[in-house]
Amino acid sequence: MLHTTTSCLAVLLIANICSISFAGQEDCQRFSAWNVSSGQYLDLPTELNDVVAIKAGDAFTMALRKDGQVVVWGEAPYDTLERYTPWTYPYAVATGIQFRCLLLAGRDEWMHALRDDNTIMAFHFDAVPDPPVIRNGTFPEVTAMANGNDDSSFNTESFLLLLDSSGNVTGSGYSPDNIDMVPENLGIVRAIASSDRHAMALDANGRITCWGNNDYGQCDVPDGLEGATAIAAGSGHSLALLANGTIIAWGLNDHGQCNVPVDLTNVIAIAGGGYHSLALRSDGSVVGWGHDGWGQSTIPDGLSGVTQIDAGLWHSAALKSDGTVAAWGSNLWGQTDIQPTVTHDLTDARDFAMGLRHRLVLKSDGTIVAWGTGIIGWGEEDYGQLDVPSDLGEVIDITAGYFHSLAIEADGNVVAWGNDEHGQSTVPDDLNEAVAIAAGHSHSLALRDDHTVVAWGLNDSGQCDVPADLNGVRAIAAGLHHSLALRFDGTVVAWGENDRGQTTLPAGLTNIQAIAAGGLHSLALRDDGTVVAWGDA
Repeated sequence: MLHTTTSCLAVLLIANICSISFAGQEDCQRFSAWNVSSGQYLDLPTELNDVVAIKAGDAFTMALRKDGQVVVWGEAPYDTLERYTPWTYPYAVATGIQFRCLLLAGRDEWMHALRDDNTIMAFHFDAVPDPPVIRNGTFPEVTAMANGNDDSSFNTESFLLLLDSSGNVTGSGYSPDNIDMVPENLGIVRAIASSDRHAMALDANGRITCWGNNDYGQCDVPDGLEGATAIAAGSGHSLALLANGTIIAWGLNDHGQCNVPVDLTNVIAIAGGGYHSLALRSDGSVVGWGHDGWGQSTIPDGLSGVTQIDAGLWHSAALKSDGTVAAWGSNLWGQTDIQPTVTHDLTDARDFAMGLRHRLVLKSDGTIVAWGTGIIGWGEEDYGQLDVPSDLGEVIDITAGYFHSLAIEADGNVVAWGNDEHGQSTVPDDLNEAVAIAAGHSHSLALRDDHTVVAWGLNDSGQCDVPADLNGVRAIAAGLHHSLALRFDGTVVAWGENDRGQTTLPAGLTNIQAIAAGGLHSLALRDDGTVVAWGDA
């Protein structure tokens, strides 16, 4: 589909971003939006300390500091400049008013915080950096919160359970398992807990009530269970701490999450994760059992002085008496990276490039700063795209593919590193005197000083089949699986994948000054300031 626009500023911004990376239109919009809105977040603390409470969600960790700030790290704001960089609340609203946070609730992909004005804010990570949802009404005298989300749409609020100082529990939001429908006659409740599918309440007499999904018997409280002092809810199992310091567990036990160690005593706190369980002993030590595929049940050596614990889907967290936090288990989304500040010296930056989950910045002194990660899904690897070669000379240009990085040195030599599964990081031996580079998903392009193009890497869609008669090229661009070249005469040549029309040039495409390639679309800037776009709409 053909599109045109006369917004030169927007065009130049998009062209600048997309022309130096593989990024598609959606990626460019998200990157720009983050730059615009990043000022709404306060500066990150230089170190994480003075913590008074912690919570672990599916793939994130939260810490409440004694100054009322909430620090969140792990599954961070979607496609931000640094996806894994933690961020800090309070949120600086337009009026300049800020609030201290008093209580946290975090489960699945939702987090909630009770503010000192008795309002509750909710974040869903797919919606950040949009402003938080503020729940309707005010909630005075709240002493505990529990939440979850068994609805796939973040446009629907997750369910939220509130416990007040009088022992009353109220529910709100949406839950297909009716977790928001709090049972009657709970008595005077002293504690609440929830997973994404079920909820628990502990009354003043040590009696436990469970409701919601019961597919695995997680709501079937064992007969005769009395004298409980604490409760915890895993994804499909439930835990109760008794007054004598022992634990009872029931429900799903496919990974041994209900197999409480027989010698476990003197327990003062419990936590239920996705498929694992944690216990805190009175001596400040932690015990874990159940699923340990990510090391979430293997307690770090030397961990002591713990005062609070929590468990996420595949990770665990502990608050220590000195106000610091420890975390272990899966770090797929950075949820166990405790250092909540990623500092990069980006002074004198002159260029940047975006890979799928990594970023490169070229500084005016010819050096490169790289950050991010290569891990984006279960079992995916870090391919070394951040490992800038130590012997790299003065760099004049950079670009980034999905999982690989490229640079041109001042002498025209091209250097590549990162994923080389398809040869995209194996620079041809005869390539020299390069003046420009571009990277697609798994292929690479270079423009020589004789104005010819060289391509290498994955060629499943012909993206590396440079037309034999192509010459007089002044610029290049790479999409996911297609390639573009701009000639000095203002014409464009395209080759590679064309399933969305991304290489079918619009009629009359002349007088072009710049080009860019998105994932499945292409862009061209005319000399009159208008833009032509084709491919996936």
